[in-house]
Amino acid sequence: MLKTEIFFLLRKLGGHRLPSWVKQPVGNFFILDKDKKATFFEERRYVTASLMEKTLHLEGDIIECGVAQGYTTAIMAEKLKEKGIKKTIYGVDAFDAFPFDDNDFPFEQDKLIKKKFTKAKNTHVPSMEEVQKMLDERKLDNVKLIKGLVGDVLPTMKDKKFCFASVDVDSYLATKQCIEFLKERITGGG
Repeated sequence: MLKTEIFFLLRKLGGHRLPSWVKQPVGNFFILDKDKKATFFEERRYVTASLMEKTLHLEGDIIECGVAQGYTTAIMAEKLKEKGIKKTIYGVDAFDAFPFDDNDFPFEQDKLIKKKFTKAKNTHVPSMEEVQKMLDERKLDNVKLIKGLVGDVLPTMKDKKFCFASVDVDSYLATKQCIEFLKERITGGG
């Protein structure tokens, strides 16, 4: 079986988290190579920040739906500081818990709403306070973290415009909510 086939099989079995029986990650889940150098995730963070840089001349702030550990947020905030640009990055995340995985049942909303937040086995889901501490240590005051489900948080931001949006919320329903909300609030060219 090819690595990509294994990756998609594991994705199907375990959402974006790998099943606990997988000892050695494969495909996109390699974080360090044999020389302990960052690979996929580190590169992805800088690609996201470089895409954001291309929109900074436009009106609006930046939004990141799905903050996780906050490293991409920090890189984007550092880029803003380096360039002297006064924009705010809004980081929206559930924090403390990984919401249910609805990838297999995107249309059964009644069942999804009743499910509670759960932490994925053997993973550390950082709290908002942990992410804020990391940002504070880097002296990044241009980030506003907001805790909650995107479906609850985004409607409170209906008057905002954004030049750049990063969406990595790991579920069908949350992704759909982000797209529906952002399509009217992204500045032209953003």
